[in-house]
Amino acid sequence: MKHVLVSMAVMALLLAGCAGNTSKEEAAAEAEALEVQKIDSITSEIDSLKQDIDAAAKEIEGLVDEL
Repeated sequence: MKHVLVSMAVMALLLAGCAGNTSKEEAAAEAEALEVQKIDSITSEIDSLKQDIDAAAKEIEGLVDEL
């Protein structure tokens, strides 16, 4: 996950550095789009982890019931 965020940040910096002809509004829109993409990525990872936790909790419940 950290690699994804770092690579996205590097891409944003490269876009900002190489895009000398773009206006500040376009650069802000690109930065905002990257932030939204990061948030979506983090949200999907959180959902995935929540499902993993729920599955593990059910498994633990089953094991405790067996005892």
